[in-house]
This record gives sequence, structure tokens and C-alpha cells, in this order.
Amino acid sequence: MTPYNNLVSIEGRSLDIHISKFTRRYLEGRPHIHAHMVTFYQINSAEKIPLKLNLIVNELSLDFCNLEHVAPFIKSPPTDLIVVPSTVNHATVNHELVHSAKNVRFEIYYGKKTISLLPAIEKLPNKRISLKYTDGLHVGDTVRMMRHWMEHGKEIGTICTLSYSNQDNFIGMLRALYMQFNEFRNNWKGVIERFSSTYTIPIEGDAKIQMYELKKTLGRRIQFLIVLKVVAMSDEGKLDVKLL
Repeated sequence: MTPYNNLVSIEGRSLDIHISKFTRRYLEGRPHIHAHMVTFYQINSAEKIPLKLNLIVNELSLDFCNLEHVAPFIKSPPTDLIVVPSTVNHATVNHELVHSAKNVRFEIYYGKKTISLLPAIEKLPNKRISLKYTDGLHVGDTVRMMRHWMEHGKEIGTICTLSYSNQDNFIGMLRALYMQFNEFRNNWKGVIERFSSTYTIPIEGDAKIQMYELKKTLGRRIQFLIVLKVVAMSDEGKLDVKLL
């Protein structure tokens, strides 16, 4: 564990190297440790963290970790939670740590053939959800979530962002959504031909899903975004891109 510029990083593979006497005295036994960002890496057992920590953080990143072993060290819900799961299961998505975060982001590094990766994603209570895929479409997760919102409603103001680095996957996802929600084709005119308009799907509770397609430049990279925003039925649903 190395505290540096308000950053704490715990690496499962080389934890014993980082735990110096100074680090142990500095961290262990404190009632609370406040940090802007904490990253846990490859923590798959409680023995990988040989310290008693009471962390209060703004941004928590869990890279290939078991949430059950990390959660006891987090004493208040983080504002931002980034999960890079080694395996995704029902317990991961339903975990209290995931549900309590203000903003939650899943970064998925699985192949093209996997249709659905996040069981129970449709039941996430979070108002800000981000799904970042490195490859493939993974249509099942998004369709299941949207249909759940249609039947059971979703809090107005919810924003879910699907992020792709590959334009072919981005366009493929748009086509897939068009086919899955073909009953609303009158609201989706031009969805494939142009990427400038918004498209709507009514959901339970006098609300609707407003969908946007955006291209965002990050340095030399271009990120292709599909944004799903829940707005009141009477709302024009303008999107503030600064929030993304």
C-alpha cells in the first residue's frame, strides 16, 4: 500500500512489498482515512489486505476484485465507483457498495460472443450508470434494463451511458436497439442514417427514455456514446454533455 498525493493503491500480487513500517504506522489504527481516490487491484481474499482500514473516499476503483473482501474497509458510500470485474455475477451487481454509489461504472473486458454480462443490471437503483465495453455489443444487458424501465418505471433524471471505442460496435448497437424496440419505429426515424437526433421510448410513470448518440474526443481517441436519459413525458429532454 503506497499513499501518494492523496492516492492509495493496493495491489494483491505485491502487497507485502508495499507494506512498510511507516505505511503501517501511518494508516493502521486511524479512526478514518480520507482520500480522494482509492484503487484496489486483484484483491480476491481478505488475507490480501493485512491492515485494518477505515476508508472514506470520493472515488473508488475495484480492478479484478471480489467486492465481498473489499467492502468492509469502505466506511461510507463513494461518490464514484468504478468496477473492472474479473467475473460478473448476480452478487456483484446487487452488492450494497454498488447500489450506494452516486455514480457507478462497469468497465467490461470480455469478448464479442458474450451477449449478456451483467445479471440484474436492470435493478440497479443508481441514477448515474456507465457501461464501458472494449469489444462486442452485449445487447442483452441494455435491452433487459430498458424493458424493465418500461414495465416498472425509473427515477426521472437517471442517465445511463454506453461507451464504445469501436465505431462498428457503436453502430451495431444502434441497429440492435432499433430492431429490439421496433414497435417505437415512428419515434426512431433516421436512427441509422444520421447521428444527430434523439429518439424516445415511453416507460411506466408518465416518463420516457430519451436516447442520444454522441462522439466524444479524448486526446487522440474518439469515444462513441449512446446515452439513455429518463425524463418526464412532457420534457424535451435536453442533454448537458458536460455531465458525461
